[in-house]
Amino acid sequence: MGEEKDNSIIKKAGLFAGKTEELSPEEQTILSRFIAITTSITSPRLKVYEKLTGEHITLFINHLENSNKREYQNKRETRRYIFGGFALFLALTFALAYIGKTEILDKLINYVMPLLIGLLGGYGYCKSKTS
Repeated sequence: MGEEKDNSIIKKAGLFAGKTEELSPEEQTILSRFIAITTSITSPRLKVYEKLTGEHITLFINHLENSNKREYQNKRETRRYIFGGFALFLALTFALAYIGKTEILDKLINYVMPLLIGLLGGYGYCKSKTS
């Protein structure tokens, strides 16, 4: 019974089709044990793959699509906030220039402009590094 089981493992593997007859019974036994060991090592992964159905794959794809939509919306909202902050800064700058408060405008430009340049430079550097 052991040899029948060993030969069936070799036939199921299909790796040595037509060549196992050339092997001696001892070599066939060693080969079948090797195949059994290698399949037992990889069998946990295969069992998971065997349990997957089309429904699971559909759920996974839907989850990825929803995740991509959320990520896109988050990026879009972040861009809106950045643009809004920049527009507010420009409006404040022009309002102060129109009113004639040059001392406040000078301080604002001296402190905020380097900060904005640094932030935008860091953002550009990070963006170029990730892509």
